[in-house]
Amino acid sequence: MWLFLLIITPIYGNNDSLQTFPSLRNGAIILGVGGTLTATDDITTMALGLRLSQIWHKIGDGMFAGEVEMDYAHVRSADQLTLLGRISWQQPLENSPIHLIFSAGSGIRQEWVGSFQKHWYPLEGAVAMRTMISRKSAIRFSYRFTRLFNAATSNFNEHRLVLGISLFLRN
Repeated sequence: MWLFLLIITPIYGNNDSLQTFPSLRNGAIILGVGGTLTATDDITTMALGLRLSQIWHKIGDGMFAGEVEMDYAHVRSADQLTLLGRISWQQPLENSPIHLIFSAGSGIRQEWVGSFQKHWYPLEGAVAMRTMISRKSAIRFSYRFTRLFNAATSNFNEHRLVLGISLFLRN
């Protein structure tokens, strides 16, 4: 908690009436890490993801970005590794450190239990909110809807809430 207060002080610590909030520049690189932990009855699910994105083009206050994410999840005795590519639109709210993010993407997921393996093809849409803490960091909360396709077995939907942190390079 003290680290959070130390990071947030440079932005929210002064009493100026015209307060400016950090913004992202063209070419900024975003390194993010996020995770979920879910416990339902006797099933515990843990997922951890690493995300790398780059701001491609700014239009007004909004910006297009490309993202690549790798997720690892463990459900009961199964392990899952997912690789996703996404395109996103990011829009800061006026006079606020909050950015809304809308993204869509696809990729591949491999699931294995021992030597048994299965492949899935995820198609994902996400809505996220990123709160800028400083010029170099932010907190990100997202809702993700994923449709998993596999012709050999049935297809199914997945809903996830993910909490993470973002670090900005070249900003």
